[in-house]
Amino acid sequence: MKIINLTPHPVIILNKNKKVIMHLEPSGEVARVTKITEQVDHLGAIPVSRARFGKIKGLPDAGRNCVYIVSKMVHEAAKGRTDLYYPAEKVREGNRVIGCRSLGSK
Repeated sequence: MKIINLTPHPVIILNKNKKVIMHLEPSGEVARVTKITEQVDHLGAIPVSRARFGKIKGLPDAGRNCVYIVSKMVHEAAKGRTDLYYPAEKVREGNRVIGCRSLGSK
């Protein structure tokens, strides 16, 4: 099974000792989704809004004997896709993300 990174950043998966399990460079293609915010109400003088996902761009069709790593936002917007994963359990050093412990799925 081939794993294709459709994010703009390397995905580095670390074990509990922060040792690299896998390092996946970006493929050069990036899957993105637009976020549309619309005002739905007011709370006194404060506007209340709701966000929804728009179109997904750059996401290949499923069924190519591979899985894709995408952002969590793309993952959430792509309902019904079982071939998508996102970096989960981010590992930080100070304020900087240095990797993740796992890949998230639905």
